[in-house]
Amino acid sequence: MVKFLWIVLFIYSLPVWAQNIHTGGGTYLTLNSNTQVSINDLLIANNGSLELKTNSLIILSGNVSNEGTFISQPGSMTGFYYSGSNSKSITGKVSLSKLVVSGGGDLVVNDTISISDSLILKNGIIKNFPVRLTGSFGEGNNESYVQKIILPAFENSILKFPTGSNNVYLPVIVTVDSIYGAGNLTCTYFDAGETPFPTTVGSNSVLNHYFRLESEEIDFLRGDLTASYMEAELNPLNILENNLKLFRWNGSGWNQITIYPEDYDTLGNKITIRNSTLLSDYIFSGSSNSPLPVEMTDFHVTWLDQTLVMVWKTKTESNNFGFDIEISMDKVTFRKIGFVDGMGSTLIPQNYQFSYKMPDPKQALYIRLKQIDFDGQFKYSEILEVKNEGIIEFNLSQNYPNPFNPSTLIKYSIESDDFVSLKIYDILGKEIRSLVNEKKTRGFHETVFMNDNLPSGVYFYKLKSGKKTVSRQMLLLK
Repeated sequence: MVKFLWIVLFIYSLPVWAQNIHTGGGTYLTLNSNTQVSINDLLIANNGSLELKTNSLIILSGNVSNEGTFISQPGSMTGFYYSGSNSKSITGKVSLSKLVVSGGGDLVVNDTISISDSLILKNGIIKNFPVRLTGSFGEGNNESYVQKIILPAFENSILKFPTGSNNVYLPVIVTVDSIYGAGNLTCTYFDAGETPFPTTVGSNSVLNHYFRLESEEIDFLRGDLTASYMEAELNPLNILENNLKLFRWNGSGWNQITIYPEDYDTLGNKITIRNSTLLSDYIFSGSSNSPLPVEMTDFHVTWLDQTLVMVWKTKTESNNFGFDIEISMDKVTFRKIGFVDGMGSTLIPQNYQFSYKMPDPKQALYIRLKQIDFDGQFKYSEILEVKNEGIIEFNLSQNYPNPFNPSTLIKYSIESDDFVSLKIYDILGKEIRSLVNEKKTRGFHETVFMNDNLPSGVYFYKLKSGKKTVSRQMLLLK
């Protein structure tokens, strides 16, 4: 039992080290403001009390057990800092402003912990009972997450649960659209083997965990849900990402949730469901690696009069909803420019064509098809690079030769059929000669400027077509 010797240690606002703190038998200990103490274990026995003043911090490497009274005053640094790679535990209700878990190892919580300011997981996993968090959370990773966490929920709130399972960080994001009842929302991840963990959904394999959204205060919750997975989890089960589905428990079985193709984020390993009721259990499941239902035999793109013309063929189709046509300027970021309906299921070869009118690009383009089936599965075609060898833009070339005498060649091009003027001016801006003054067709043109008794010097030639003008200078030397 700790008596007055411990009380003296806590009077001063200095870092203090002790092996353990055990308090009981009516002992009331206080850790003064701005004080740190490093210990192994903390035991607050029955009839014992411990109070942390503002910004006082206990650095722990062992276990915490609270059977008495624990008081933590507000303060951004008031709380526990766990270090060391060994497994640790907290038993009994504890409320903190701050909790930091570092150094690795599991922190097993045997009752609810409440954190009002911040939870920071530098390297550690919190398991078992939930953490009730009303403050902020630092980003997690595969060695830093909470297995069960409680966040306050209200209409239009966005809740990010820093959850995980089996040493994998799997955050869940909930966007609340409508809610009946005010209170907290709990997100819990369950590892394989925990009741009632399924091994299959129908004939499909499941990932090695599932999660639950629940609340004692909220009766109804509707909104968006984004769930995460690890691509490495799919390989042992031979599951394609595009075959991965999210299922919801209905009380007696698992129902597949409708997910639209645009809500698959295969780069970020996330799936989003929209405008759905959310209080339930969820699990990832997918069929084994099997070919998608469309066999494409040809795909090519050509330019025709400022128009992209895409043509492709299929040999057979099964369950084919259609094709998104996507375009990119950098081969990284693609955008949808159109959609073509598929033929559903057919053994007859099909021909498809899609045209997209656009100005001649000044660089190469990249085109791909996104084939989508009625179940939401999709597959991308090869990416085609399209170079418009016939790119024509408004341009006036430097005359050749330059300097010149007695004649020089001037070349120019125009983007479309239009009226064109090409005139020569002296250095004072006086018009000397009109070389072209008529309608010209889209394309490349040239004309010859012949000197007739003009003095040596600098001259300007100016091209005008529609609303565009450009000018250059040339030098006449006799």
